[in-house]
Amino acid sequence: MHTLAPPMQVANLCFAYNGRHPVLHALSFQLKCPGFHALFGRSGIGKTTLAKILSGLQHGWTATVAQFPPRVLYCHSREKLPRWQTVRSHLHQVGGKTTESDISELMNSLGLDASLLQQKPCQLSSGQHNRFNVLRYLLQDFDLLILDEALNNVDDPTRLSILSCIKQRFPDRTFLYISHQILDAASFARTLLILHPGPNGATVVERSGLNLKTYSPGEAEGMARQLREVIENA
Repeated sequence: MHTLAPPMQVANLCFAYNGRHPVLHALSFQLKCPGFHALFGRSGIGKTTLAKILSGLQHGWTATVAQFPPRVLYCHSREKLPRWQTVRSHLHQVGGKTTESDISELMNSLGLDASLLQQKPCQLSSGQHNRFNVLRYLLQDFDLLILDEALNNVDDPTRLSILSCIKQRFPDRTFLYISHQILDAASFARTLLILHPGPNGATVVERSGLNLKTYSPGEAEGMARQLREVIENA
């Protein structure tokens, strides 16, 4: 059984590129683990920077409190996948003790046909590429998986089905979902972190999401309108 990670806590986190160009200023938030959470904000405001800080890929930041889960993985839509392996061989390589049954079940959850296992990543469409990329992270051991625009080029019904399956299949893991699809976060997220621009870098506001396991159009669309207003008026 997977060991549950303690809550993720951040207080007064600051970051500036080259020590002179402020990006994030005095960010403070807490995310309960496990759970599905979302990160929003305007393009270029610092969402990916924060994701890289949480996953240990960005250095040079400061904070008075920084309690992150021990095993953090960062998945984004621009990743290059190996061209010399088949999809099956790569999944077994990154998944360790992964079985064919594990792969088959997750492929089904992500709407991927088993025939793709014989192909190479370069032969996949952009939507298949992104879902395959998410799949290879789900097969690994993690406490927090950050999905940074990871389901780009995936149609709305499939994307919503994938998020629902992820929540139901991994109830003991933590996810941070970064996307411009406000409806997704309004439906599935437990906590919404919204980055706002400020004179010394972006600050953060916390809001509660609906935390649904399956998509509910009426509730989610109403909340999505409120979130758009918050972001557009920032």
